[in-house]
Order: sequence, then structure tokens, then C-alpha cells
Amino acid sequence: MKIQEKINKVIIKTGTVDDFFANARKMALALDRRETLNGTSTITFEDPHDMFKFLSPKRMEVYAAIKHHPDSITNIAKFIERNRSSVSKDIKELLRAGIVKIDNIVNPGHGRLKIVKLAYPQVVLQASL
Repeated sequence: MKIQEKINKVIIKTGTVDDFFANARKMALALDRRETLNGTSTITFEDPHDMFKFLSPKRMEVYAAIKHHPDSITNIAKFIERNRSSVSKDIKELLRAGIVKIDNIVNPGHGRLKIVKLAYPQVVLQASL
């Protein structure tokens, strides 16, 4: 089976439940035909208000900081001059959505270090009102 292993783009968009299931069906049929998937993941919000709430200005500031320089939560918070706890909550939401990931790296002589990185090199936003 030819399944593209690396997803290189996430689309965050609005849509109906029917749109979601139509897209899932299309992908399942492509896999049944042993086709390569297009390397795109999709996060769909039924209500545009929920999408904009998820993509709050503060959360997008955290996203931009991670894109600029992947680092620890503490260093990201210092870089954008925000409370570590608030930044941690935003990162947990981005992590839960699959937009960021956390890599554990060895920090010689100091244990392990968690580095927050983007899960996708490209994020595309689409909203229909």
C-alpha cells in the first residue's frame, strides 16, 4: 500500500459534518485504490466562531514564536514576554490539535529537554461565513 508517510501541510477550515464525512470517504476510497495520499491533514470546525476562538491572537503569537525558533516552553514564554503557565496552556491546545509536537532531547549533564516544534511546515486557514 502506498501511503504518504510525511504530512507536510495542515488545513484548518470551517465545514459541515457532511463535508467532514465526504472528505473521509474520499480518502478511504483512495486508500482502497492503493493511491498515495496528498500529504495533507485537515482540522474542521463546524462553527467559524469556534475556529477563531481556537486561533486566538495570543495562541497565534505562540505559534509564530515556535515557527521562528523551536524551543522549550519556558524560553518561548520569555521570548514573547508572557506568563509560562499561559503559554503552556496554549501549547497544550496546539498539541492536542496536532499542530505542534514535543521532542525530548538529551541535555548532557542535565537530563532531558522538551523542545516544542511545528508538526507541519505549512498551515493553511480557510473560513466560510
